[in-house]
Amino acid sequence: MSEQKHKKEHRRFLAKIRSSEGQYGQFQKVLVENPSPYDKNGKPDKYYKGNLIWCDEQTGKQFIVKQLGFAGVAEGAKAHGFISSLYIDLDDSYSVEEIEE
Repeated sequence: MSEQKHKKEHRRFLAKIRSSEGQYGQFQKVLVENPSPYDKNGKPDKYYKGNLIWCDEQTGKQFIVKQLGFAGVAEGAKAHGFISSLYIDLDDSYSVEEIEE
């Protein structure tokens, strides 16, 4: 098996990035592709391929990640070549869905 084919077999598509104009200019969101195994009608989603899970250390809760946002970085990080950071809002149902235990 070639190196390239091996890499593709182990690669998983996670999300798409959408750019929008907002009140304060352009912003981007990372939208996880088909984050739920069920569609809006409660039927199995044939396009579902897996979840991106956030395990929160502070609360001990687990969340299915549906969308992430971009934020700036500190000046110290810019000096090392970083241009953006990703975040999730744990209190926003559009961004995450808590996994019930």
